[in-house]
Amino acid sequence: MIRDGLVAQGTFFVAGEVDDRQGTVSGVIAVRGHDDKQWTRPSTAAFAGTKGTSVTVRRLAEAPDGSIVAIGTATTAGTARLKAWRSTGGSAFAEVPVPAAPEGTDRTVGGLVRVGNRLALSVTDELADRTRRVAVYESSDSGATWSAAPHDALEGNEPIATDLASDGEDAVLVATVGTSTRRHAAALRRAADGAWRALGLDSRALASGSTTVLDSALSGGHLVISAETGPAAERRGAVVDLALADRP
Repeated sequence: MIRDGLVAQGTFFVAGEVDDRQGTVSGVIAVRGHDDKQWTRPSTAAFAGTKGTSVTVRRLAEAPDGSIVAIGTATTAGTARLKAWRSTGGSAFAEVPVPAAPEGTDRTVGGLVRVGNRLALSVTDELADRTRRVAVYESSDSGATWSAAPHDALEGNEPIATDLASDGEDAVLVATVGTSTRRHAAALRRAADGAWRALGLDSRALASGSTTVLDSALSGGHLVISAETGPAAERRGAVVDLALADRP
Protein backbone atom coordinates (compact mmCIF):
# COMPACT_ATOMS: atom_id res chain seq x y z
CA MET A 1 0.00 0.00 0.00
CA ILE A 2 1.29 3.46 -0.93
CA ARG A 3 1.20 5.97 1.95
CA ASP A 4 3.09 8.98 0.60
CA GLY A 5 5.02 10.29 -2.36
CA LEU A 6 7.76 12.84 -3.00
CA VAL A 7 9.53 14.47 -5.93
CA ALA A 8 13.04 15.61 -5.04
CA GLN A 9 15.96 16.58 -7.26
CA GLY A 10 14.34 15.06 -10.35
CA THR A 11 13.64 11.74 -8.64
CA PHE A 12 10.27 10.23 -7.71
CA PHE A 13 9.83 8.47 -4.35
CA VAL A 14 6.85 6.51 -3.03
CA ALA A 15 6.57 4.92 0.41
CA GLY A 16 4.33 2.45 2.18
CA GLU A 17 4.39 -1.22 3.08
CA VAL A 18 4.28 -4.61 1.42
CA ASP A 19 2.96 -7.94 2.72
CA ASP A 20 4.95 -11.00 1.73
CA ARG A 21 3.43 -14.43 1.22
CA GLN A 22 4.21 -15.43 4.80
CA GLY A 23 2.21 -12.53 6.26
CA THR A 24 5.20 -10.39 7.25
CA VAL A 25 4.60 -6.68 6.65
CA SER A 26 7.69 -4.60 5.84
CA GLY A 27 8.12 -0.97 4.98
CA VAL A 28 9.12 -0.06 1.44
CA ILE A 29 10.40 2.91 -0.52
CA ALA A 30 10.51 2.80 -4.30
CA VAL A 31 12.56 5.19 -6.43
CA ARG A 32 12.39 6.19 -10.09
CA GLY A 33 14.51 8.75 -11.89
CA HIS A 34 12.92 11.20 -14.29
CA ASP A 35 14.19 9.28 -17.33
CA ASP A 36 13.90 5.79 -15.85
CA LYS A 37 11.24 3.35 -17.00
CA GLN A 38 11.20 1.17 -13.91
CA TRP A 39 10.99 1.66 -10.17
CA THR A 40 13.81 0.37 -8.00
CA ARG A 41 13.87 -0.29 -4.26
CA PRO A 42 16.73 0.83 -2.01
CA SER A 43 18.14 -1.67 0.45
CA THR A 44 15.16 -3.15 2.29
CA ALA A 45 16.98 -4.21 5.46
CA ALA A 46 16.25 -0.94 7.26
CA PHE A 47 12.49 -1.35 6.78
CA ALA A 48 12.22 -5.10 7.40
CA GLY A 49 9.35 -6.38 9.49
CA THR A 50 9.23 -9.66 11.38
CA LYS A 51 6.56 -12.25 12.02
CA GLY A 52 5.44 -10.36 15.13
CA THR A 53 6.16 -6.77 14.05
CA SER A 54 4.76 -4.89 11.06
CA VAL A 55 6.73 -1.94 9.67
CA THR A 56 5.32 0.79 7.45
CA VAL A 57 6.74 4.02 6.01
CA ARG A 58 4.13 6.78 6.21
CA ARG A 59 5.79 10.13 5.41
CA LEU A 60 8.58 11.41 3.17
CA ALA A 61 10.29 14.80 2.99
CA GLU A 62 13.37 16.37 1.47
CA ALA A 63 15.60 17.89 4.15
CA PRO A 64 17.39 21.25 3.77
CA ASP A 65 20.67 19.50 2.90
CA GLY A 66 19.00 17.37 0.22
CA SER A 67 18.72 14.22 2.31
CA ILE A 68 15.53 12.17 2.06
CA VAL A 69 13.83 11.60 5.42
CA ALA A 70 11.21 8.93 6.05
CA ILE A 71 8.94 8.54 9.07
CA GLY A 72 6.93 5.43 9.92
CA THR A 73 5.93 2.97 12.59
CA ALA A 74 6.73 -0.51 13.82
CA THR A 75 3.64 -2.20 15.27
CA THR A 76 3.77 -5.10 17.71
CA ALA A 77 0.66 -6.55 19.36
CA GLY A 78 -1.38 -3.56 18.24
CA THR A 79 0.96 -0.91 19.65
CA ALA A 80 2.92 1.27 17.21
CA ARG A 81 6.36 2.73 17.91
CA LEU A 82 7.74 5.70 16.00
CA LYS A 83 10.53 5.05 13.48
CA ALA A 84 12.66 7.35 11.32
CA TRP A 85 15.11 6.76 8.49
CA ARG A 86 17.41 8.99 6.47
CA SER A 87 19.26 8.75 3.17
CA THR A 88 21.87 11.18 1.86
CA GLY A 89 21.65 9.84 -1.69
CA GLY A 90 18.26 8.21 -1.94
CA SER A 91 19.68 4.75 -2.58
CA ALA A 92 20.30 3.53 0.98
CA PHE A 93 18.40 4.41 4.13
CA ALA A 94 19.64 4.13 7.72
CA GLU A 95 17.50 4.29 10.84
CA VAL A 96 17.96 7.35 13.05
CA PRO A 97 16.89 7.81 16.69
CA VAL A 98 13.58 9.45 17.57
CA PRO A 99 12.29 10.71 20.94
CA ALA A 100 10.82 7.91 23.02
CA ALA A 101 7.33 7.79 24.51
CA PRO A 102 6.17 6.17 27.76
CA GLU A 103 5.97 2.38 27.73
CA GLY A 104 2.80 1.13 26.06
CA THR A 105 2.16 4.33 24.07
CA ASP A 106 0.54 3.78 20.68
CA ARG A 107 1.92 6.35 18.23
CA THR A 108 0.28 7.68 15.05
CA VAL A 109 2.28 9.65 12.48
CA GLY A 110 0.71 12.94 11.40
CA GLY A 111 2.59 15.32 9.09
CA LEU A 112 6.20 15.87 8.05
CA VAL A 113 7.24 19.19 6.47
CA ARG A 114 10.20 21.48 5.96
CA VAL A 115 10.09 24.83 7.77
CA GLY A 116 13.02 27.10 6.98
CA ASN A 117 16.19 25.17 7.80
CA ARG A 118 14.31 22.63 9.91
CA LEU A 119 12.01 19.65 9.57
CA ALA A 120 8.84 19.42 11.64
CA LEU A 121 6.92 16.26 12.53
CA SER A 122 3.56 15.80 14.26
CA VAL A 123 2.62 12.64 16.17
CA THR A 124 -0.43 11.63 18.19
CA ASP A 125 0.32 9.51 21.25
CA GLU A 126 -2.32 7.31 22.86
CA LEU A 127 -1.13 6.60 26.38
CA ALA A 128 -1.86 3.48 28.38
CA ASP A 129 -4.76 5.26 30.15
CA ARG A 130 -6.29 6.06 26.71
CA THR A 131 -5.40 9.75 26.92
CA ARG A 132 -4.41 11.17 23.53
CA ARG A 133 -1.95 14.01 23.14
CA VAL A 134 -0.19 15.63 20.22
CA ALA A 135 3.60 15.83 20.15
CA VAL A 136 5.61 18.06 17.79
CA TYR A 137 9.23 17.29 16.99
CA GLU A 138 11.78 19.25 15.01
CA SER A 139 15.15 18.48 13.48
CA SER A 140 17.79 21.14 12.89
CA ASP A 141 20.27 18.74 11.23
CA SER A 142 18.22 17.48 8.28
CA GLY A 143 16.65 14.56 10.09
CA ALA A 144 19.75 13.09 11.75
CA THR A 145 18.39 13.87 15.23
CA TRP A 146 15.01 14.97 16.59
CA SER A 147 13.90 16.85 19.68
CA ALA A 148 10.57 17.95 21.16
CA ALA A 149 9.37 21.41 20.13
CA PRO A 150 7.55 23.65 22.63
CA HIS A 151 3.84 23.78 21.87
CA ASP A 152 0.46 24.52 23.40
CA ALA A 153 -1.30 21.42 24.67
CA LEU A 154 -3.58 19.56 22.32
CA GLU A 155 -4.87 16.52 24.18
CA GLY A 156 -7.94 14.76 25.50
CA ASN A 157 -9.73 11.45 25.77
CA GLU A 158 -10.88 11.41 22.14
CA PRO A 159 -8.97 10.49 18.96
CA ILE A 160 -6.81 13.21 17.42
CA ALA A 161 -5.62 13.10 13.80
CA THR A 162 -3.05 15.69 12.67
CA ASP A 163 -1.52 17.05 9.51
CA LEU A 164 1.08 19.76 8.84
CA ALA A 165 0.99 22.50 6.21
CA SER A 166 4.03 24.62 5.33
CA ASP A 167 4.98 27.20 2.72
CA GLY A 168 8.65 26.68 3.50
CA GLU A 169 8.89 29.39 6.15
CA ASP A 170 5.57 29.30 8.02
CA ALA A 171 3.85 26.15 9.31
CA VAL A 172 0.49 25.19 10.77
CA LEU A 173 -0.62 21.96 12.43
CA VAL A 174 -4.28 21.20 11.70
CA ALA A 175 -6.08 18.53 13.71
CA THR A 176 -9.39 16.70 13.85
CA VAL A 177 -10.34 16.09 17.48
CA GLY A 178 -13.20 13.80 18.50
CA THR A 179 -15.17 10.66 17.70
CA SER A 180 -17.20 9.67 14.66
CA THR A 181 -20.31 11.28 16.17
CA ARG A 182 -18.82 14.55 17.38
CA ARG A 183 -15.54 16.10 16.29
CA HIS A 184 -14.05 19.50 15.59
CA ALA A 185 -11.02 21.13 13.98
CA ALA A 186 -8.15 22.67 15.95
CA ALA A 187 -4.81 24.18 14.95
CA LEU A 188 -1.36 25.21 16.17
CA ARG A 189 0.87 27.70 14.33
CA ARG A 190 4.64 27.88 14.58
CA ALA A 191 5.65 31.27 15.99
CA ALA A 192 8.83 33.16 15.14
CA ASP A 193 10.43 31.91 18.38
CA GLY A 194 9.89 28.27 17.35
CA ALA A 195 6.99 27.55 19.71
CA TRP A 196 3.72 26.18 18.33
CA ARG A 197 0.78 28.26 19.57
CA ALA A 198 -2.97 27.70 19.39
CA LEU A 199 -4.51 29.19 16.25
CA GLY A 200 -8.18 30.06 16.07
CA LEU A 201 -10.00 28.83 12.97
CA ASP A 202 -12.52 31.59 12.35
CA SER A 203 -14.85 29.86 9.93
CA ARG A 204 -18.55 29.03 10.09
CA ALA A 205 -17.91 26.09 7.79
CA LEU A 206 -15.58 24.54 10.37
CA ALA A 207 -17.83 25.34 13.34
CA SER A 208 -19.95 22.22 12.90
CA GLY A 209 -19.94 19.73 15.73
CA SER A 210 -18.95 17.07 13.23
CA THR A 211 -16.01 18.36 11.19
CA THR A 212 -13.28 16.16 9.72
CA VAL A 213 -10.20 17.82 8.23
CA LEU A 214 -9.13 16.06 5.03
CA ASP A 215 -6.16 18.14 3.91
CA SER A 216 -4.52 21.52 4.35
CA ALA A 217 -2.13 23.81 2.48
CA LEU A 218 -0.33 27.02 3.33
CA SER A 219 0.66 29.67 0.79
CA GLY A 220 0.93 33.43 0.61
CA GLY A 221 -0.28 33.95 4.16
CA HIS A 222 -3.41 31.87 3.56
CA LEU A 223 -4.31 28.55 5.17
CA VAL A 224 -6.58 26.45 2.96
CA ILE A 225 -8.41 23.55 4.59
CA SER A 226 -10.56 20.93 2.91
CA ALA A 227 -13.01 19.19 5.22
CA GLU A 228 -16.25 17.30 5.60
CA THR A 229 -18.86 18.82 7.89
CA GLY A 230 -22.37 18.19 9.12
CA PRO A 231 -24.25 15.20 10.55
CA ALA A 232 -24.03 11.81 8.87
CA ALA A 233 -27.19 12.23 6.81
CA GLU A 234 -26.10 15.66 5.60
CA ARG A 235 -22.35 15.34 5.16
CA ARG A 236 -20.94 17.87 2.72
CA GLY A 237 -17.55 18.97 1.56
CA ALA A 238 -16.08 22.35 2.40
CA VAL A 239 -12.99 24.26 1.33
CA VAL A 240 -12.03 27.12 3.63
CA ASP A 241 -9.51 29.86 2.87
CA LEU A 242 -8.27 31.60 6.02
CA ALA A 243 -6.07 34.70 5.82
CA LEU A 244 -3.45 34.51 8.56
CA ALA A 245 -2.10 37.46 10.50
CA ASP A 246 1.63 38.07 10.62
CA ARG A 247 3.41 35.44 12.68
CA PRO A 248 3.72 36.31 16.36
